Amino acid sequence: LSSLPLVVGSWEGIDISIDDRVLEVAGADDYLNRRYVDRGSGQVVNLYVAYTSRPAKMLGHRPDVCYPANGWTHTTTKEERVLLPDGQLLACLIHYFHRGEGESEGLVVLNYYMLEGKRTTQWSDFWGPQWRLPNLSRNPGYYVAQVQISSSVAPASLLERGEAAVKNFARE
Repeated sequence: LSSLPLVVGSWEGIDISIDDRVLEVAGADDYLNRRYVDRGSGQVVNLYVAYTSRPAKMLGHRPDVCYPANGWTHTTTKEERVLLPDGQLLACLIHYFHRGEGESEGLVVLNYYMLEGKRTTQWSDFWGPQWRLPNLSRNPGYYVAQVQISSSVAPASLLERGEAAVKNFARE
């Protein structure tokens, strides 16, 4: 994952470290955590990608579970399709969160998964006994990667700006 570019279109990124305890709890085989800033608009997003060859490990690490466990209140989730430059549609979920007195801070998280090379928005696609077994055949296609693009906004009433930022980055 570290080979993903630091420059994506007009966005420039820097790697952001993650606390060792958080990495231990997440249990991913590999991860990427970066902050990207759009040179033109000044929009800021965080890109987090977690990869594991044991898909069942990813089940409890969904935005609607992890963010509330870290002090965010989940407001709503909607399904979205983002039009990409090549004409494809990126199916994703957009989650909205807030925290602080009077909802002083908001967070928008766009997320989807790559399961065996195919995009999905449903964690239930890798739920079940077949996904708990180790990859004894060493099949390189047996994996799940979670992609999260987030944008924090203050106050929470500006969530539409955060949504625009995560969609703009996803397009690139």
